[in-house]
Amino acid sequence: MANQHGYTLMRLVTIAHDTFMPTVLIVTTAHNSGTSAVIAPSADHIKHNARAIAVVCNLITPTHHIPCTSPDRRGGMS
Repeated sequence: MANQHGYTLMRLVTIAHDTFMPTVLIVTTAHNSGTSAVIAPSADHIKHNARAIAVVCNLITPTHHIPCTSPDRRGGMS
């Protein structure tokens, strides 16, 4: 899916059902690594956390593309 949207997969972060504060882990990892996009297997995987993720990078699922909302981070692809 990364290639279909013009991205190169650089890192894989796996979230288990018992991961403590998964949204914080995703957002912090994306921010600290300069990630251009988080790719989720479905909208169900991100539930109500799309806005938090979109603060640091684009968010892509098979059915949605939510652009980054941070003016400092918009537009970049890697």
